[in-house]
Amino acid sequence: MKCLVYYKFDQPFYSQTQLLEKFGSVSESTLKRWMKEWIDKGNDLKDMGYFRIEKVRENQWCPVTFGEWLTQHKIENKYKYDYEKLEQDKLKKDVDRLLTEGETKNVKH
Repeated sequence: MKCLVYYKFDQPFYSQTQLLEKFGSVSESTLKRWMKEWIDKGNDLKDMGYFRIEKVRENQWCPVTFGEWLTQHKIENKYKYDYEKLEQDKLKKDVDRLLTEGETKNVKH
């Protein structure tokens, strides 16, 4: 599995809407489920790359931290149910797409 560490995001942080657009297979309901599960396990959302900016309505995300969390906890994680496997396969495709886009952007003509 290629790693998102090598991907160069075009912004230092993204709104939640922008993050979901970047990671195309992650829906808002999926992200909210992951957030709830993470909190229920006693973890901090900052570990996922989540943060708030005062007077900004939408949640903000560090894409590098989110990508690392996603890789460690969702992509390289063993699955228990079939729907988790399908989710994992979609995430792998997202990562491959992002890495391919990144390689294309970095090519000099």
